[in-house]
Amino acid sequence: MAIKRGKKWQAVVNYKADDGSYQKWRKSGFATKREALLAESEFKLNRTETLSENLLLSDWFRVWMETFKKPNTSPETYRKYTAWHKLLLEYFPNIRLSKLKRTQYQQILNTMAGNYKQSYLSMFNSAVRASVDAAVYDNLTKKNFTTGVSVGGGVSVKKSYLSEKNFLKLTDYTKAHSETDGSMLFFYLLCITGARQSEIYALTIDDISPGIIDINKSWKRLRKENGPTKNPQSVRKTPVPAETYSVVRSFYEHCYFDNPNHLLLYDPSRLYLDSSYAGEVLRQLLRKLDIPDKGITIHSLRHSHASVLFAHGISALAISKRLGHKDVLVTQKVYIDLIDELRESEDEKILSIF
Repeated sequence: MAIKRGKKWQAVVNYKADDGSYQKWRKSGFATKREALLAESEFKLNRTETLSENLLLSDWFRVWMETFKKPNTSPETYRKYTAWHKLLLEYFPNIRLSKLKRTQYQQILNTMAGNYKQSYLSMFNSAVRASVDAAVYDNLTKKNFTTGVSVGGGVSVKKSYLSEKNFLKLTDYTKAHSETDGSMLFFYLLCITGARQSEIYALTIDDISPGIIDINKSWKRLRKENGPTKNPQSVRKTPVPAETYSVVRSFYEHCYFDNPNHLLLYDPSRLYLDSSYAGEVLRQLLRKLDIPDKGITIHSLRHSHASVLFAHGISALAISKRLGHKDVLVTQKVYIDLIDELRESEDEKILSIF
C-alpha cells in the first residue's frame, strides 16, 4: 500500500518471511503515490524472484500435486502423481524450477525414453506441464519449458498373449475347478469375458444371470470398496456361455463368504483381491498345464481373449464393446499388431478372388 506522510509518500508491503513470521517492509521519500506503488511492485517482484530462484522443480511439483490434485482425484489416480514425483527426484535432482531450459528438459526426456513407454512419458510430461503452468501463473518462473517438446521413442513393450490352444486349455481347466475354488473361478471369468481384473473383483451374485455378466462397477483396492468403471463405456452386459451361470451359482452356494460389499470372490484372507498373490497363482497354474508363462500376467488374459476374437474374424467394433474400451480407436491402437496381421491375411484372400 502507499501511505502519504506529510508531503511525501511511503511504500509499505506486508509479507511472510522465510522463517514463517509476518514482516513489514517500508520505504519513504517518494514525491508521488505512483512512485511509491512502483517501489512496492519492484519489492514484490524481487522477493518472488528470490524465493523462486532456489525452488526445485521436484519440490514445486510436490506442492502442486498436494494442493491441486490430492483433494480432487481418487487415491488410485493420485498414486500416478506420486510416481511422477519420484521420477522428478530421480531424473531432475537439484534442478531449479526457474533455471531449467527447454533444451535441457528435452534432453532428459530423451534419456527417459530408453526406460519408459511413450504413452507413460506423455502422461508424465502432461503433468509436469500443468504444474509449470501453475508456477508461471504464480510468478515462480517466467516461461513453461515443456512447451513444444517432443515425447518420442520410448521402450517397446510387446504384449504377451497365450496361443489360442493354450488359452482354451486354461479356460477349460479353470472352469472344471471353479465350483469349489475362488481363484479358479476368478481366472475362468477373466478368460471368458476379457474383463479387467478390477471388474471381476467387483462382481456380486446379482451381476450374474443366465448367459450374461453385468459389468457395472470396479473394485477400488486402495479404498477397499466398489466404485465406477474406468469409463462410461465400460458399463456393459457381456454375453457368456450358458453354463457359466450354474458354475457361479454352485460356487456361491458352497464357498461364498458374506462380506459388506457382497463380493462374489471375497474370502477372509482377501487373497483373491491381492494382485501379487493372483499373479503367482496364475504362474503356478500355467506351469501345471505345461503352458509357457514367460511374460504372461493377469492382464495378458485380457489380451489373449481379444487375440482369439480377432483370429476368428470378430470386428474391432464388437471387440471394443466387449472389452469396455472408450471407443473403437482405443481398440485399434492397443491391438494394432494383431490388426496388421489380419490385414495381411485378408489381402491374400482378396487377391485370391481375382
